[in-house]
Amino acid sequence: MRELKQCKDLYGPLSESNKRLLLQMLRRPDAGAWRMAKRIVITAAPIITLDMAVKMVAPAWVKSVPDAFTVRRAILYALRAQREFHVREASGRNDG
Repeated sequence: MRELKQCKDLYGPLSESNKRLLLQMLRRPDAGAWRMAKRIVITAAPIITLDMAVKMVAPAWVKSVPDAFTVRRAILYALRAQREFHVREASGRNDG
């Protein structure tokens, strides 16, 4: 998923190990990978973890391991929030 190159944690671009975990969630999600991947910060401004993003895009009934489609939607959601944040910052607006 080329969008992973746009993901950043608090220190900059994601580490290779975090990218591998996210790719595993996109290819073959399982409970072990989810336990480790859900804590990954995928955008630093605003700070959004994979778990937070999944909760924003998943139906309320999804309580366990999200499927690959939901993980992809979550990553895209977080990246969109990151772009909107930077646009607001560049325009000098601070709504929050």
